[in-house]
Amino acid sequence: MTLEDYRENETLSEMTYEILRELIARKNQADRLKRKRTATGIVLIAAVLLPAACFFFFNVRIPSSLHDLIQILRLPVIWLAGGSIAAFSYFYLKMQRETTDAEDDFDELRAQVIDRASELWPKEPDGRLRAAVMHELLHEKDINLFYK
Repeated sequence: MTLEDYRENETLSEMTYEILRELIARKNQADRLKRKRTATGIVLIAAVLLPAACFFFFNVRIPSSLHDLIQILRLPVIWLAGGSIAAFSYFYLKMQRETTDAEDDFDELRAQVIDRASELWPKEPDGRLRAAVMHELLHEKDINLFYK
């Protein structure tokens, strides 16, 4: 059963349903940002390794004087590589910050749901509804509400 089924059967309160939907939305956002951060990291690694590989494989001579070093640094390709590395580093750090914030928001709401369990779940002697919803969230959405 899904959360909507529990709500339609009126076994799950509207407040609990909305909080669990928000929890799922925050988890999805955190996962999406993790994937973006991973992709940005891979591109950053490629942006660093590609110029280094070209430098070594095309036998660019090692500068022996300051004049040779200046000549190499004047190449537009070097500026392009440096600019792309700087840009992707900035985007990676930005994605890292956003991912950390999203994970913290998710963890904060998850902790509140666990702390307020007695208010959110209907009073049942055996707690079958609560266990069913928690197991569904754990298996379907990878959200653990059993403990912090």
